[in-house]
Amino acid sequence: MCGIAACVGADYSAHIVKHLLIQIQHRGQEGAGLAWITPQGQHRLIRNFGYVVNAIPDVQEQAPMAIGHVRYSTTGTYTRKIEELHPMYIEDGENVLFLAFNGTIANYKQLRKELEQYYTFVTDTDTEVLLKLIHREIKLRKDIIEGVRQALTKVQGSYSLVLMTKNVLVLARDPYGFKPLSILKKDNILLACSESCALTTLMAETTDNIMEVEPGQIILCTKDLEIFYNNVDREPERRAFCAFEYVYFARPDTIFNGVVIYDARRRMGELLGEDENETIDIVVPIPETGRVAAYGYAYRTGKPIEDILVKVRYLGRSFIMPKELRSQIARFGIVSTRLRGKSIALVDDSLVRGTTMRNLVNTLRRLGACKIHVRIASPPIRYPCFMGIDFPTRQELVAHGRDVEEVRKIIEADTLRYLSVENLVKAIGLPEKDLCLACFTGQYPIPLDVSEKEREFYREG
Repeated sequence: MCGIAACVGADYSAHIVKHLLIQIQHRGQEGAGLAWITPQGQHRLIRNFGYVVNAIPDVQEQAPMAIGHVRYSTTGTYTRKIEELHPMYIEDGENVLFLAFNGTIANYKQLRKELEQYYTFVTDTDTEVLLKLIHREIKLRKDIIEGVRQALTKVQGSYSLVLMTKNVLVLARDPYGFKPLSILKKDNILLACSESCALTTLMAETTDNIMEVEPGQIILCTKDLEIFYNNVDREPERRAFCAFEYVYFARPDTIFNGVVIYDARRRMGELLGEDENETIDIVVPIPETGRVAAYGYAYRTGKPIEDILVKVRYLGRSFIMPKELRSQIARFGIVSTRLRGKSIALVDDSLVRGTTMRNLVNTLRRLGACKIHVRIASPPIRYPCFMGIDFPTRQELVAHGRDVEEVRKIIEADTLRYLSVENLVKAIGLPEKDLCLACFTGQYPIPLDVSEKEREFYREG
């Protein structure tokens, strides 16, 4: 899962894209990159590790077209390898092709083997494979749209992408619609970003003026803002919008497939609070992504909500940290005077590996909570993801092969309840057939061998 952004038509497109990336920093914090085209047709690229404000300087140069990226890796390494950061590029004589990409290409290993007779690879990422696949197809077809279309018909997996040459910008979203991609055309400027919240916040726009790139759609935009619409030839039998975007990843003020993330999370909490039969004194949200669900849970149960967990604001999102950092950093301050002697409902959006939750439960108990009832506003995550979330093996998932009582014992809570799959679908408000629920159900929208993919996607670190 990553974040992508693009701008065409503004005098200082690179500056705008940098600030779009800041708005979607929650989608990736390993590194950031920015590429732009000058009015003279020259190209520029900055890539660096860390947060956008530190990785990318303010760009004063005029730039009619730019793309950018924040990285949360699902392939490649956890180490600092600058070549793995996006935008990636290929120079071909006078031409250059830049790519920034959000998603995971499930068959990238197979595609790489086919491409190795034409290209040398410098990373083990699906992004480099996708870039070189698109480059080859464009050369063969001698047409950028046809080349992109042919390349994407060979791809299995999830993608929202922005592709830039010296003259055009191309946007595309996979036919299943796994990942979000929004656009805004305003005052002779075209903006694109992974989440609508960046466009509405930066441009002071209402959501009424935001459009979403349709699943399977390819959009080409010239520097003069001529826009052409096309589609990937391959049409699946269903959609597969990532349910984890609604549960955790997207910012609450984002709209994804017409659904406001805040509203969906609030409904998750309300449905989680139905039929609560434990004695609860206070509701405690785990910030930040558990907070909206906790509001809904508190409303439904009629219990007061207390923000006694104080997020360390400059830490970032622990879930998307490299593995070696996840258990080494203190994430929350705690207002212990508000929990002493209390029976608390501890509400979070999801429970993936369980290590953070177990540590938190133990800390709250040590500081005086008499009962800790963990409430999770999504179903048990029992299966790996190969479509853009970095939990690619069953063995790392606390709920895999375990029932709820076994998980409760591991996290050392007094009680544990999850939201059901049925109620998650109800909260999101879209048909179940249009959602990817594979991490909860094990039913993948794309046929694949789980054991084989686990071997392919497993990473040390």
